[in-house]
Amino acid sequence: MVTFDTPIQSWVRDLQNPLMDKIMLFITHSSSAIPVLIFFAIILLMLFKKRAFNKMHFLLIAIPGTLVINTILKLIFQRDRPDLLNLLVEENFYSFPSGHAMISSTAVFAIMVLCWRSKHFYKILTLGLIYTFLVGYSRVYLGVHFPSDIIGGWMISFAWVVLAQKLILNKNVIE
Repeated sequence: MVTFDTPIQSWVRDLQNPLMDKIMLFITHSSSAIPVLIFFAIILLMLFKKRAFNKMHFLLIAIPGTLVINTILKLIFQRDRPDLLNLLVEENFYSFPSGHAMISSTAVFAIMVLCWRSKHFYKILTLGLIYTFLVGYSRVYLGVHFPSDIIGGWMISFAWVVLAQKLILNKNVIE
């Protein structure tokens, strides 16, 4: 456990109440693999219709790559989940890095890459970062991750999206 994990975890868990429980469960379920993959299937279909095959290829590497990287890292680190009472969600696999944090932040970072030149970029950036934060917060709130699992997941997914973007789209995001 990282030094800052316990105080942050305690503070977040002290805010528990029935309404927040429902909100956090909704957020965490919205960021699981299936809803995110459905969202990306819709985006892939839109890109296919626009014949944006390079961008499709980027997404087809970035999203599944995150799932593979997450699984490999969980098997390498084998970090146990927090041992807390009153859990609203049961998780059976290892804790580090957070899969929910990784898949949701990969989704946001990938959309940001695809929308870099869009007039809506800053709206997407703002909403995406809020969503990413809420997903991470929900996982700590629900007691299934340490804050360092979340931060690690965000950092790994950011690095992966940047690498995939450079390899697949073969250019810098900022030109």
